[in-house]
Amino acid sequence: MAAVGFFHLATHPLNAGQQPQDPRFDQARKLFAAPEVVGNAEKACDLMKDVVNDHAGVTNFANFQRHYCSEVDLMLKNEQEVYKEGMQAAQNAACDKAQGELGQIIQFKTRDAQYRDRLKQAVADCKSRVAEKTRTEEEANKKKQAQEEDAQWRRCLEAEQAGKYSDAQSCFSQVAQGGGSKAEQARQHLRLVVNLQKEKVAYDEGLHSYDSHDYPLARARFREVKEMKGQLEDEAKRYLTLIDQAEKNSATDYFLRSGLRSYLDSDYTQAERYLTEYLGKGGEKQWLAYFFLGAAHTSQYLISQDKNSQEMRQATDGFREAKNREKQISSRDEIDRVKGVVSPIIWERYATLQ
Repeated sequence: MAAVGFFHLATHPLNAGQQPQDPRFDQARKLFAAPEVVGNAEKACDLMKDVVNDHAGVTNFANFQRHYCSEVDLMLKNEQEVYKEGMQAAQNAACDKAQGELGQIIQFKTRDAQYRDRLKQAVADCKSRVAEKTRTEEEANKKKQAQEEDAQWRRCLEAEQAGKYSDAQSCFSQVAQGGGSKAEQARQHLRLVVNLQKEKVAYDEGLHSYDSHDYPLARARFREVKEMKGQLEDEAKRYLTLIDQAEKNSATDYFLRSGLRSYLDSDYTQAERYLTEYLGKGGEKQWLAYFFLGAAHTSQYLISQDKNSQEMRQATDGFREAKNREKQISSRDEIDRVKGVVSPIIWERYATLQ
């Protein structure tokens, strides 16, 4: 910024015939043209003040003095602002930012080194504090890690002693892989629990598959447990029986779901077939099945051209069987759901059936 201002004024040299000469003026120009040297700009300002004092009324000298000194004032102001920002950054532990501000202050090359020296010390203190904080945190982390390793080891042993072999194996594996002071002991414990865990793993996988209704996988896992002839053999046998029953029920429910879907799709003939098949297999939801069987026959009767009386008898039989099983209705909500998907005519025929 100083160099640009100097160059601008230097393009209007003094008129040797009209203006006095002063070697200090040339010296000031040289100083201002070399701002990379500490204090040069300020020295140029001071020299031009002396020149103006000795040559009152010389406009060109006054112009150079104002320019040089205004540049110096701006530089000193900027230096102070950068100093404040740098000190604030150092106080906030932003050492890199403070270091950057210090670099800017150094480039100002002012005579008074107070801002440079203070910020330099502040940056050094900042780095020292950060280093000490980092060291303290590292020590705290090491202590915390050691405590966590001890706590984890205790959890591993507790899981093993409680027969939670899956948890124990996972826990000991983590300790072994961590490579800490107990890694070798963890590997020894792993070898001990693996056989105890095998039965438990197969059983837990079977139980999870059973709860997820994945009966083929559940059956395979419970058979593994059964063949191990361990502590969970009787439980495995019990679940195998439950799986057989669940698969039977699932197969039967297929016909009920298909019958209801066909009814809602207005495929009443197919609905009758599915619902009849469901009832023939001893499905448990008989009220629902008989009701929709009666509804399917009723719908078939209503849309037919010849009004087949046999169709109506079958509808009545279906509704009557449903009437006889109304105790199976679990709640009023179930009735409301059924009423919501059939026409009022069909529901009226069912409700008024004697």
